Amino acid sequence: TMQAELVAAVEAANGEQAKAAADVDAILVRYQPEFDAFAAKLEAFVQGEADKETDPARKAEMLAALPELGNAIRTIPAQIRAGFVSEQPAAAPAAQ
Repeated sequence: TMQAELVAAVEAANGEQAKAAADVDAILVRYQPEFDAFAAKLEAFVQGEADKETDPARKAEMLAALPELGNAIRTIPAQIRAGFVSEQPAAAPAAQ
């Protein structure tokens, strides 16, 4: 799973933040097409449901939500990346 890959990448980096970040990014880049495809399918589903909606206000609400819905899914890798960066411990000072 993506989560297992991410954990393994961070552990394999042995505290090297730059390596961990690069490895995490490579994993997320690989999974991005799956997020994009899911977002497109979800948007198509909501669009289809909106097309069947008879209440104009409800239809407008559904259509207005489409851009945010797709964007929320497509940006999950960026959110994971940001969480990874914020959770990394500060580098220890170099020994003198």
